[in-house]
Amino acid sequence: MNDKSSKRFCAIENPEFINRTTNILVAGLLSIPASVVVGIFFALHFLVRKQSRVSFLYSGVRLGRDFKPYTMYKIRTLREDFEFESEGVILPPDSDRELPLGKFLRDSRLDELPQLWNVLRGDMNLVGPRPLRPVVYEQLRKELSNCDTRFRVKPGLTGYAQFLTPSHPPKRIRFAIDNYYINRGPRRGRDLFLIGWTIREVLRKV
Repeated sequence: MNDKSSKRFCAIENPEFINRTTNILVAGLLSIPASVVVGIFFALHFLVRKQSRVSFLYSGVRLGRDFKPYTMYKIRTLREDFEFESEGVILPPDSDRELPLGKFLRDSRLDELPQLWNVLRGDMNLVGPRPLRPVVYEQLRKELSNCDTRFRVKPGLTGYAQFLTPSHPPKRIRFAIDNYYINRGPRRGRDLFLIGWTIREVLRKV
């Protein structure tokens, strides 16, 4: 085997290469219907923009692998003056912080479709722990001894803690679940199953 073939073979056997290729292929395919859905909601936002007076997309700094900060994107569901955009905050019914369709977008997770762009850019994986804001990390690291394990991998659009727990469980439980799967290492079949389950749940809620 010559050097060129050997390098190609090593790249194919590299888990990081396989993971990145899977992310690009799956996120690229999902981006086609996702762009249609986002376009529909942008049109609805444009129609009510004079009343809402807010931007369509929300962008915020999150911590990625090795604590590297990046900008994460979502469809905005809350007022611009509400700082902690859905970061573990439980809103009361008919909250005045919500925008029209905000609750539906969050409950169905359609507000997270723009994060497919983060996956394509390499900021996130399709499967991984939830991304954290820097200020939230600073708070949690004082309370949880295993808080830093999640930064060995990229955050995910979906993850095992979300799959195995109800809404808003204690952070300690979610972190323990994420850390367990991080320590076990990547499992391609398992991750693809979780992606399929997430798509099914989104369609069911829609």
